[in-house]
Amino acid sequence: MAPKGSYVSLTEFAKSIQNATAKRLNHQIDLESAVGMADHILGFFGYQDRIIDNVLTPEDRNLFYMLNDYGLIRSVSEETTLWDGREWRIHFWSLDHNKIYKINNKETTKPKLSESENTYSEIPNNYWPGIEEEDDDDDWFLRNL
Repeated sequence: MAPKGSYVSLTEFAKSIQNATAKRLNHQIDLESAVGMADHILGFFGYQDRIIDNVLTPEDRNLFYMLNDYGLIRSVSEETTLWDGREWRIHFWSLDHNKIYKINNKETTKPKLSESENTYSEIPNNYWPGIEEEDDDDDWFLRNL
């Protein structure tokens, strides 16, 4: 749980974006992209915890939906009654401080391989035809000329 009165800094949000994409896509985006994305998103929020959906362009909304899928932000709706009796729904986006805090403070552990996945990892590379060990030196490509 996030500490009371906490706010999300640029580096914390960028780190949570990196961790969330690594968990979800099995590929962590680079820090520069995560910082750019976090800066863009936090620019909408300013010093607030939520923003109204109407300010977003379709491209920005897609990014918000992606981060919603990762659990970093939430979509919230409120209904109000207009003077003529009609219901009006207003959509907001809010930062999920608890989820961001949890993702950043969770120790990263590699998933345990199943028995069938582990079978092939135990076989040395020299048993596989066509797979050769790579040399650590930089002139490996000159030997094949």
